[in-house]
Amino acid sequence: MNPLNYQVFSNQLPRVHMSSTLTVLQQKRFSVSERASVGTRRCTIVFGSNKPSTSSRDNKPSTSTPAKKSPVGLRELRVNKSKPTGTPDEIKAREAKRETDHSASPLLEPTYNISPQQLLKYERKGYVCTRGLFTEDEINRRRHAVEGATSRLELKALRQRVSVVCPGVDATQLHTVEDARRVLATRAVEEVGFLQYINIHESDKAIDLLLRSPRVAAAAAALLGVNRVRLYQSCAFLKVPGHGPTNWHSDLNMVPLDTNHFVTLWIPFRDISPNNDSGLQFACGSHRDFALPYWHQMEGFDLATRGYKIENAGAMALGDATWHAGWTLHYAPPASKKAQSRLALTASFF
Repeated sequence: MNPLNYQVFSNQLPRVHMSSTLTVLQQKRFSVSERASVGTRRCTIVFGSNKPSTSSRDNKPSTSTPAKKSPVGLRELRVNKSKPTGTPDEIKAREAKRETDHSASPLLEPTYNISPQQLLKYERKGYVCTRGLFTEDEINRRRHAVEGATSRLELKALRQRVSVVCPGVDATQLHTVEDARRVLATRAVEEVGFLQYINIHESDKAIDLLLRSPRVAAAAAALLGVNRVRLYQSCAFLKVPGHGPTNWHSDLNMVPLDTNHFVTLWIPFRDISPNNDSGLQFACGSHRDFALPYWHQMEGFDLATRGYKIENAGAMALGDATWHAGWTLHYAPPASKKAQSRLALTASFF
């Protein structure tokens, strides 16, 4: 079997067709794929590419020129080959920093194979858990980077929550963490479900290399049934004791891309209990139902009468991760005041 070449691109977005929610919903296509043989994969990381990804399921002829094949090993980094700029000392310093970054947070090789059973579960239910996708050491080595980002960007995350749950308040006029917390405590019209830190991979090399590693690329590509994927967005989500539920929603309704090939990876930074914890809950099969609204509570809406089974991934150990389709409805339960804070990192691919 010839190894497939999986690629994960940077999050520079290609040209996309902005379309209404109705148009996107009308184009939803779901069929059980007979992708039973996964095999061993060679993964390629492509930084800075602007080529949109394609899928064999789109049934559209490709107009792009195929890339030239080159004999590569298990890992290959394609970088801009333009002539370096700056003085010799500046160039040498940049090279030394690059080597330090890569040695401190090496790319994770594609040592995890998605099984046919996992592919089938993902197609049928809209989510799957990949147990042991990472080792505990691999997660712990990146915990400091994620925690550092949440601390550094706390005011920005609080302002984002104020703009969502505190109507009439100008979040840009809040200049301290204390001011933002006070407004949330007194002006919020609904519970604060989480703090969200968007695209933290852009400012941290360790997080960037984790999310665009061959291992993550191979898993995302296998689930989407494509040869390469593009990183759309990363987010860190922090739930602290007392935070309310994360409302039911589907990711693709908030994404300005005309595609159904979209998957989100969810990596918790602590063990998750299957009961009375704040791990994700999924409405099984909802990724096939285009009649559902995009954000709501369970009571009083049609989801409650559609008969979907609500599941979670069960107990999750450090290093486990879940994947859910772009249209899969999911939510997270509230965190009790006695609960342990829950930090999770997500990445969405298309």
